[in-house]
Amino acid sequence: MFRGPLLWLAILMLSGHPALLIGPFAAENSSSTSTPHSPSPTQAVESTPDAEAERQLFDLVNRARSAAGAPPLEMDTGLTRAARAHAEEMATQQCLSHQFPDEPSLLQRLSKNSNLHLDGAAENVAYAATVEQVQDVLMHSPPHRENLLNPSYNVGGFSVVRSASVLYVAEDFAHRRTP
Repeated sequence: MFRGPLLWLAILMLSGHPALLIGPFAAENSSSTSTPHSPSPTQAVESTPDAEAERQLFDLVNRARSAAGAPPLEMDTGLTRAARAHAEEMATQQCLSHQFPDEPSLLQRLSKNSNLHLDGAAENVAYAATVEQVQDVLMHSPPHRENLLNPSYNVGGFSVVRSASVLYVAEDFAHRRTP
């Protein structure tokens, strides 16, 4: 386990890679696990979507894509709805996971919330104290960076849900094809 402040950053990837846990002193210690990870247990707290933080995250992702020579993502309301529902579930459960028991898979969630014709999708999930911390950790994780900068993805849905001092984030990426 990490020693130091209680601030923990965690990210998971849809591809089935184990969870990657990164704390403020990542060089001091790191660990991996294949089970969902949760911030320290707390009493049930109200969680609310943060549209301003979602826009900030979307802008950070598109700036990173531009710097890497990838085309910008277009924000899709359906993918955002799917991401928001999942981020709200993570906040409720106080746990990071790509799929909770009795929850549809990513592709089912995207299909249910969007009428786009998609032929590829990926998801990043994370929690941290700030949007900047989430972006920094995801950009320094090769598999998550790959999702963020994948030039074949052309639409995205981003959700940031506040629960006490924790931001739960779901980023859904997809390739919309022309019917």
